[in-house]
Amino acid sequence: MKKLVAAAFAAFSLALAGTALQPAQAQSFTTKDASHLVFNVGYYDVVQDDDTATSFGVEYRDGNTFLGIFKPMVASFVTTDGSFWLGAGVAVDFYLGENVVLTGSFAPGYYAEGDGKDLGYPLEFRSQLELGYRFEDYSRLTVGINHLSNSGIFDDDGNPGTEVVTVNYYLPLGNLMSMME
Repeated sequence: MKKLVAAAFAAFSLALAGTALQPAQAQSFTTKDASHLVFNVGYYDVVQDDDTATSFGVEYRDGNTFLGIFKPMVASFVTTDGSFWLGAGVAVDFYLGENVVLTGSFAPGYYAEGDGKDLGYPLEFRSQLELGYRFEDYSRLTVGINHLSNSGIFDDDGNPGTEVVTVNYYLPLGNLMSMME
């Protein structure tokens, strides 16, 4: 599974690099965007590789910004070993031309380990970086990596943390509403 994720990430990155190497255009934090439901699948604990599992997530990303660049978001995931995380925070999109998007996000949230990895405390912070392609209908396909940890602020014995590599599909809510008609 780890090799499959690495190969998918490499192929997707090369495809995006080809798009990004088109004639230079202005980069921008702001562009017209839709609100999205984001569905993802990932490989949990990809770096330490001692409590691996498959993760499945769903998120809401608002298309509106506050303070010029921050988009509100609510995110969650569950793993095949019963771990669960639910959080809320902000995301920032940085457009590299018309279609290539680099997204960073940060969200504090509640974590339950289930039969999975003990991260030391129920409050865990997720920081994430994604690179993806935005299609004309505002849907996106991205690959991302996130780090989930409590920064050791609640545990003197350290902070194990974990990383998750994900493939994400952004479904614009306008498209969802039109499918229901």
